[in-house]
Amino acid sequence: MNLHYLKFAEKQRVKSFMYIRVMHAAEGTSTVSRAKHAFMEILSRSPLRWHIINPSAYFSDLTEVFNLARRGIAFGLGAGDVRLSPIHGADLADFCLAKPSDDTGTWDVGGPEVLTYRQVVQLAFDATGRRQRYIRFNRHRPRAANTG
Repeated sequence: MNLHYLKFAEKQRVKSFMYIRVMHAAEGTSTVSRAKHAFMEILSRSPLRWHIINPSAYFSDLTEVFNLARRGIAFGLGAGDVRLSPIHGADLADFCLAKPSDDTGTWDVGGPEVLTYRQVVQLAFDATGRRQRYIRFNRHRPRAANTG
């Protein structure tokens, strides 16, 4: 879909194209992350002035953490030490509107506070008044087969 919008914008000779991606999408392995990164590569070769905005996380995305905390459970990968600075959608919109410039480029943007995932989980449990139960998933490396 994004490619269709870009091609249409090029055909209409618009001056610039802004794309809201996600921070560290190039490192992601999901289909969505790979698709976002592939589009960013195409956009960066466009003749249009392009602006790629990378929010670190949205407060609205953290609603699921709160909903899980209300049920008394939370899940996370590893120790939960991934750091994020969630931003409200209105603040992201303000950043984008203030961004018009002649420069092409990529900008990372986040909210005013940096939290670890475990801190976000703790805040959710504090807000619900429930005792925290955190289930930690670890990434497993494939082991060599025992041939002996």
